Amino acid sequence: MTPDGEVRRVADGLAFPNGMAITADGATLIVAESYANHLTAYDIQPDGGLAGRRVWAETPGDHPDGICIDAEGAVWYADVGNRHCVRVAESGKGPSRPREPVAPRS
Repeated sequence: MTPDGEVRRVADGLAFPNGMAITADGATLIVAESYANHLTAYDIQPDGGLAGRRVWAETPGDHPDGICIDAEGAVWYADVGNRHCVRVAESGKGPSRPREPVAPRS
């Protein structure tokens, strides 16, 4: 939504986007695509549009849901079906941590 209240679409073709986070520098939007088994990233443009769509990290066997970014710039995502949370760094930019089991919740 623009400051004057206009609504515009900035992305499409996402497979059940179910969590979003913006990097600390405000330059990148990361989206959890639950049905695509990966995190997708976009460059945020000065006008609020998105460009440069890319896979930020693969999540094989998982369905990333809610996400947040930690102080080191890695993403934590919840996988409700598999009952764990996972920390992943951008593909090729650092190690991931083991899965952290969580109790079932709704």
